[in-house]
Amino acid sequence: MIDLNWIVFWYTDVTSTTKNSCNNNLRNLYLYKPYQMIKIGIIGVGRMGKIHLENLSTKIEGVELIAAVNPSTEGQKFALDHGVKNVSGNIDIIIDNPEIDAVLISSSSDTHSDFAVKAGKAIFCEKPIDKPLQKASETVNIISDLNVPLMIGLILFYIHGTMGTFAHGIK
Repeated sequence: MIDLNWIVFWYTDVTSTTKNSCNNNLRNLYLYKPYQMIKIGIIGVGRMGKIHLENLSTKIEGVELIAAVNPSTEGQKFALDHGVKNVSGNIDIIIDNPEIDAVLISSSSDTHSDFAVKAGKAIFCEKPIDKPLQKASETVNIISDLNVPLMIGLILFYIHGTMGTFAHGIK
């Protein structure tokens, strides 16, 4: 099993940078090169999914996109155009594939918790994991029992101007 803890910083740092500083951060990330490729499946190739797919396929060394799942043919075509070979509308191509180390979930919000629990692999999930707090908490507990890494993406946290809002507790 690959220790995926390092990829959390690696991916977050690359995707949260501004366009001007991205090249400097990518240069610095060579220190974090993995010993082997991290093989990822992406669930949901909509607005955020396209951003993640493009970042993973063009800006991050040491990552291989193995599969993409999306219900629409538009998202499937986008994945194929970016070199993903296994594309489907069925999540089983990711869940049943032992080659895949981690799953990136960027599908519609109402599907996040179900896909996260089914994944059984390291998970990067776009926010929210679920809207009812109780279901989100149950999902996190189930994933914790599975002993797989989980990271929830909150892009607003990295946008300049919101940092002060979070720091001062303003909601």
